Amino acid sequence: MARASDRKWWMAIALVILGSVAGVYLQGFPSLERFFRNIVEAGFDTGNIDLVFLEIRLAFSVIVNSGTLVGAALAVWMLR
Repeated sequence: MARASDRKWWMAIALVILGSVAGVYLQGFPSLERFFRNIVEAGFDTGNIDLVFLEIRLAFSVIVNSGTLVGAALAVWMLR
């Protein structure tokens, strides 16, 4: 059985992810686009690695917007 503190951390991570998704969704509305624009975009991409029988592509990126910051603030407030 998970301890209550472990459950809080998972809920905090879920709030940050939910805030990010909400921020990306709200970017689609012209009137809210300027408030939820991306603040940080970081990542890497290896491109395609073709080994004749196998093609591999590895990519990772992180986007931080205002929704992410709101989700993080809610997570910190919840963990207090």
